[in-house]
Amino acid sequence: MAIIEAIATKYLELDSATVEWTSIPSTYESLAINAKVRTPDWSQKSIYLQFGTGGGAVDTGNNYSIWVRYSISSTNYATANVSSGEFRIYYIIPCKNDNGNTYGQANITISDYANSNKNATIQCNEGRAHPSGQRVGFTGGVWDNTAAVDRIKIYGQSSVSFGRGSEFTLYGIKSS
Repeated sequence: MAIIEAIATKYLELDSATVEWTSIPSTYESLAINAKVRTPDWSQKSIYLQFGTGGGAVDTGNNYSIWVRYSISSTNYATANVSSGEFRIYYIIPCKNDNGNTYGQANITISDYANSNKNATIQCNEGRAHPSGQRVGFTGGVWDNTAAVDRIKIYGQSSVSFGRGSEFTLYGIKSS
């Protein structure tokens, strides 16, 4: 049985461009992030993630790759983004025009984040309301680095992407 422990929650009292956790302990097998997001902007936004190691800055090199499948109403889409400077979770943040009280939801798992024999991988299930139907998606990816992740930066597509009321919780997962 897995043990899941909340490490830290960030609740935004004001609009913000970024959310970041530093000094993440390496005592877990995996990490998970639950994100409930909205934007004060008039257009939908994507979420980006970057990892850091050794107490330093986040990696901005072309070391991230993702594969995405998503659906809006009955139309399906697929895309890939390899050798990128970040992980991208496509258009999960609903715009102000969709409905000011609507949030996008993302559940992100980061496996092997502290295992020096493997690259860290992510998988994300996401969903949000959309004017032409519900949007649901799955994102999978790999970070081409075996160093232990001790920093995670999440940011939006523009200078102020996360609206007041957005919430991000970081969890650690380990075997019992």
